[in-house]
Amino acid sequence: MKLNPLVTVAERRTIDKLRSIMDNVRHPLHTVIHSQRSLISQRLRLPKSAWSAGSLRERDYTFFWQGKPPGETREYGVGFAVKNMLLGALIPPTGGSERILTLGDLSTCALEEFYPLLPQCCSAQQYWDGLRDTIHRSALAVFGKKLRRSNDWFEANASVLTPILEQKRIALTNYKCTPNDKTLRALRSSRKILQQTSRRCANSYWLQLCSNIQSAADSGNAKGMHNGIKKVLGPTHHKIAPLKSALGETITDRSKQLDRWVEHYSVLYASDNTVPDAAFCYVERQPVMEELDMEPTTEELSKAIDSLTCGKAPGSDGITTEVLKCGKPAVLDKLHKLLCQCWCEGTVPHDMRDSTIITLYKNKGDRSDCNNYRGISLLSTTGKLFARVVLNRLQVLAEKIYPESQAGFRVGRSTTDDLLFETAAGEVQRAEKATLHGLY
Repeated sequence: MKLNPLVTVAERRTIDKLRSIMDNVRHPLHTVIHSQRSLISQRLRLPKSAWSAGSLRERDYTFFWQGKPPGETREYGVGFAVKNMLLGALIPPTGGSERILTLGDLSTCALEEFYPLLPQCCSAQQYWDGLRDTIHRSALAVFGKKLRRSNDWFEANASVLTPILEQKRIALTNYKCTPNDKTLRALRSSRKILQQTSRRCANSYWLQLCSNIQSAADSGNAKGMHNGIKKVLGPTHHKIAPLKSALGETITDRSKQLDRWVEHYSVLYASDNTVPDAAFCYVERQPVMEELDMEPTTEELSKAIDSLTCGKAPGSDGITTEVLKCGKPAVLDKLHKLLCQCWCEGTVPHDMRDSTIITLYKNKGDRSDCNNYRGISLLSTTGKLFARVVLNRLQVLAEKIYPESQAGFRVGRSTTDDLLFETAAGEVQRAEKATLHGLY
């Protein structure tokens, strides 16, 4: 086989080792194992001249790799090999980073190498810092940022109106260049068509939107009705009002207002629930369940990821539920390692415990009073994921402790059962003219 003259001797040795691995691969698309201080494989050592980025086409495979730039410490990288028969249908990777490399076409990702390498010996906080930054950068590189689009009738019908608008502009340009009866008639005709199409698109847009809002209201879909009304009215403009201190003094300085919010929620959430020792006497002793103390398994974490609800605002880390679900094959093992490390250390990183509080006005009372605002806590999605794993384990114990009257927050049970029982008890009380006592 003819050698590539641009390949050095050191690179040729590496490729020969790679070819020996690839000869035993039956799948046309194969990902090579990578590890610390190795760009392609744990058993292979690329020379420093080939650690940055590159590709090499061989007899059966083409190798792609991406590593750290020459000016930085080259600790890790990504790479893969693809059979040449597939390259005609794919676009070779362009750009990428030392942690992520994607191969695919304009609409499909055929292969994505994701490798958040982290130090071998580190605390849970350090591990999470590296994993969080890697997930965030990779999500931005793959999905990008969501572009804000204005919700109006023109944007909704842009595919129809844009060609007609362009024809009208061309007709106007032709008339200005050569003003005569022919170009004038063409301009008037294109303008008439644009006006008719614009009116028709605007009317159909508003009629369809009103119909969707009415259908949501008739079916009891409050969320759909609210989204439709919000689409009509546009974004809500929040009014900023001065706050009052605990003593009733007006605060206009922005920094002092933030301090006032900190003071308000510190007092609001500072109350500790204390349980008297006598209450434990009424709790039936249960046998020791050693399985609850075992490290969580990958299956438990995978089930918890699937149970997370999409469409929720993330916490301070900016990682959404959709990112964890879409990147589940890549991040599951890393998150499981972090969970087990937190389990052994008995603590979780601060990002997972801290919450970002968003204040929402209750639309009643004085705006300057902090008590007339509802605080919404935005928690870390990964923290909620770990909490879901713990909750699923505690539910096994809770089913043995909860009394039969407890219906809320139980699997397969609902407060509807208690409401039905209360209605039946009320009917019996009225029929027998007995006294009914209710405790809430």
